[in-house]
This record gives sequence, C-alpha cells and structure tokens, in this order.
Amino acid sequence: MTFSFGLPARLTRAAATGLGTAAVVLATTALAAPAALAAPVPGAAGAAFGAAAEDPYARVVLGTSLGWNAVTVDLGGAPRPAGLTVHVRVPGSDTRLATVTEFPYGGKPVAGKVLPLQSAALKLAELGNYALDLEYKDAHGAPVLRKDLGRLTYQVRPWLSEVGPVGGSVSLDSLRTAVKGRLTATDPRDGQEVPLAGTAVKVDFTGDALPAEPVKTGADGRFVLPHAFAGTETTTEFTVSYRSVPAEQTVSASGKVWSSNRYPEIRLDSPTELTARHGSTAKVAGTVLRKAWKGADEPELVTVPGISVLVSTGYCPTAGCAPQQRLQVVKTDAKGRFSLSRKVLEDGTWMVGFDPALPANPWVYPDPVAKRIEVTATARTAFEDYRARQRSDGKVTVSGKLALYEGPALPPASAKVKVQFSANGRTGWTTVSSFGTPYGKAFTHTVPGRGAGYWRLKFTGTTAGDEPIPGAVSAKLPLGAVRGA
Repeated sequence: MTFSFGLPARLTRAAATGLGTAAVVLATTALAAPAALAAPVPGAAGAAFGAAAEDPYARVVLGTSLGWNAVTVDLGGAPRPAGLTVHVRVPGSDTRLATVTEFPYGGKPVAGKVLPLQSAALKLAELGNYALDLEYKDAHGAPVLRKDLGRLTYQVRPWLSEVGPVGGSVSLDSLRTAVKGRLTATDPRDGQEVPLAGTAVKVDFTGDALPAEPVKTGADGRFVLPHAFAGTETTTEFTVSYRSVPAEQTVSASGKVWSSNRYPEIRLDSPTELTARHGSTAKVAGTVLRKAWKGADEPELVTVPGISVLVSTGYCPTAGCAPQQRLQVVKTDAKGRFSLSRKVLEDGTWMVGFDPALPANPWVYPDPVAKRIEVTATARTAFEDYRARQRSDGKVTVSGKLALYEGPALPPASAKVKVQFSANGRTGWTTVSSFGTPYGKAFTHTVPGRGAGYWRLKFTGTTAGDEPIPGAVSAKLPLGAVRGA
C-alpha cells in the first residue's frame, strides 16, 4: 500500500480530515478544548456539582499526542479524580468507539509544570478526527460526564529517515553536494509502514539566506535534492521539514554536509618595519591566498574573498583580543585584497591576522600565526589651544601651548616660537616677535598690532643630540583693525 499526498483509499470522507506528516523530530500538541465548556451531565448514581466554578475539573483539556495516536488529559494542576475515563466518540453522535481508563504516561512535574496524562496508542477502525468526552466521580462519588472537551486526531504516524548528504565532503574547490532522505508513515490500525509518495518536503540550509528549497518524494518516498554552496556560508548544516496542512503538524530532521578546510595565509604589501611621524596615517594592505587543487599534481595559489582580517596591537589568543587591542577588522574583496589605514600614535607592534573572535568557518582554517609589523613613531610638534586676541590699545595677545609627541627623553628646556603676520593670510608672512616657551606648557605673549590681517605661530624645529624635533605652524587667525589706535 502506498500513501499519496491525498487521502488513502481506506480513509472515509466522513471520519477523516487528512494525513499526518513525517519526521524524526515530531512536535507534540495538546488540542484546546472548545471555547464554551460543556455542561456536566449527571450520572444515574447522583447529581453533578451545582456550579462549574466549584468543580476543580471544570477546565480539564483533552487532546491528542500527535504522531502517537494517544489521548492526553491536562488536569490543570488538579489531582487525578477517581474514575477518570475518556470516551472516544464519533462527532455528532452518541456512538462510542473506545473507552480509555489507563494513562501510564505523563503526570510528572517538569520545570514547575505537571505534564498531561497520556494513554497508550489507540486502535481504531478508521483514521480521522473524533470527539473526546471526560467522565469522573465528584467528591460525593457521583459520576460526572463532560462532553466534547477535546478532539482526537487519529492519523498515520510519519517518519523521516535516511536523511543525510550524498557523496563526500565539500570544499572551496568542490562546492556541489546533494541531500537525500525518505518519508514514510506507520498506519496505527495495522502497524504497516508505507511510503508517502508525491509529498513536498523542504530542505533549508542554515548558513544560506535564501528560502528553503522544495523537493517531492518519489514512489518509494525517497527524495534527492542537489545543492551548490557559495563558499561563504557560516555553516553547512541543513534541516529537512514537512508540514501537514490538515493536521497543522511540522516534522523535521537535521543533518550536516562535512567540509574540508583549506589553509589561507596573508601576504603583506606593506613592509614589516614601519616608521612614520606621530599622528600621521599609515596604510596596511595585502592579499589572502590559499592552495587549491584543480586536478594538477601541484596546487596553485588562489585568492580568498570575504574573509575577515584583524589588525591588533600585540598577540591575540584564540579566545579573541582584549577590546583595547582590537584596532580594525576588514574583509577581503572579490579579489582577496584588503587595505586599511591607521594613525601612528606610538611605538609598538601591529599584528595582522585572521579574527579569532569570529565564528568557525567551514571553508577555511585560518593560520593562527599573524604577520608582525614593527611600528616606530617619530617626534611631532603641534600648537594646541591657540588663540589670538586684539586689545583695545591695538596690541595683539597670542596664547596656547607647543605640544611635543614621541620626542626625545630629554628635549631642550625651551623652544623658540615666532609670532607672524600677513595682510592676506597667504603670502608675505613677517615675524613680528619671537619668544621662548617650554614644551607642553601654556604661554601668553603680547605683540604690537599691525592692523587688519592674519596671525599665526611658527616653530622651525630643532634637535636634541642626534634626534630631530620637527617644526610646526599653527592655524592662521584673522583680526580686524582697531579704530582710533
């Protein structure tokens, strides 16, 4: 017997609403009771509870353990009543098909909640949906019957088996693979396992942003879906799933295509020793390459696009750099190239390697040994906090400080600063006055005014032994003429 996507031949339209779905992982769902609770029906031996609110079992929920074709009883935390019985009935009639009095499963506390009671698998004549009635004894021993408290979905029990990749592992040199599997179902009436033919299942590759790929099963329930990786995915795991619309049940099975890592390396364009003035910008560039076997006896070098390169200060362990160590992360372009610029602010070592803080990559196994660039920052001077103010008597007062970065350990005691004036701010700069000031100390100096024009400060540089101290020029500040001066 073979099940198709529609209903099996033995399944009557009156009793059935559809087939179940196949899975290795099978969702278990308790079906909710009707919105309006059924009124209690007193038994022959006595009266029922007078008000539903007084009955601790007024809100019991009956349902189905999907795939196991068993009845579940959710008591809502109330103790198990005496004479607990569930009747399976054809909807719209009083004909009972089965009576369940034993619930060997469930009823245990898990994570602060009590699991619903569950019966053993039922044996009924036909597949379909059936009404569930609850019967129990009240506190006085009188039987109480509550009808239509749930629904039993009696269906085939589906399975996904033989799920896995076809062929060997994938790599950046061999990105094509296929996923196979088989979709079958066990009929609860006779225990026979049959294929679900012509059924659409979906294969979702976890590391791919594209939608899941559908594939239909063959006559024997088997399917094969070819797939080509891009080589940029973060994982090669996949999930096969199938959703049965009538039963609203999703089943799935997961797997993984094994991958062979390649070992990339970084080749720097930049020299391994870099000397630059403090505050200037230095460029770090290079290419990420790997060995590729393309049928030849010897591998050839090819570029690796889309891989993250990290520039850090000092050694970064596998667990990742400390936050203050991470300078910049950049990805290689389509040609495997990377380039970044960093300001040189101190002597030290820049490590150029692969970012160990990123997730594992199924395609490449980065070389843990980073490239070293020894950085030397040379001295720099700069005028900071520079101000120029014109006084009421026409004189000009300049203030600020001359900072020295990465200078010699024993710089000269003072630096000679020139105060210069230009009428247009472009040419004709003349020195109005000069004065000495210690490095890094605030100064204030007043000079005679020159009318409307621009003012700036200039330090021509000097030496400390064999070490040069470069010069600096401040910004130019405009000042107008003072009337009557």
